[in-house]
Amino acid sequence: MARAFVGSQLWFESGLYADSGLLEHGGHLCLCNCDATPEGVFCSGAGVSGSEKVASFLGVFAVNDNHNPDKWEGDLIAYENTKPFADKFYIEEGPGSGSYYIGVSQSLEEKSFVWRGRMEGVSCEGKESCKGVCEGARMYEDWYDDCK
Repeated sequence: MARAFVGSQLWFESGLYADSGLLEHGGHLCLCNCDATPEGVFCSGAGVSGSEKVASFLGVFAVNDNHNPDKWEGDLIAYENTKPFADKFYIEEGPGSGSYYIGVSQSLEEKSFVWRGRMEGVSCEGKESCKGVCEGARMYEDWYDDCK
């Protein structure tokens, strides 16, 4: 199940920034490695916009409705960037499927922001965008090799 999260997902978001107003962004979420435990699926990866790394991520995902195994939620925190933030994910049809997310900045005062975005689901289409940030990640490299 953890392997279903690994790969590249296209993201689109709109955000309201205290210092610059309403902006729209897009790129790829790269989940490089994920491990399942009884408490959830823990993942590491990065976000990429164009050819630039936006941030590194740590995340955890779990079923949020014991009566529906496809209802998953997740939390990601960003690091290795100048504007730390956290995202809350709501996964539509189980691991690796499309989702939407809501993000907030962390203590940035006049540079604070909020956003909402959507993920398209894991797809081989963006595998090259994530290759650099996931280099050396065994699970990502296996996923990459499986994409034809």
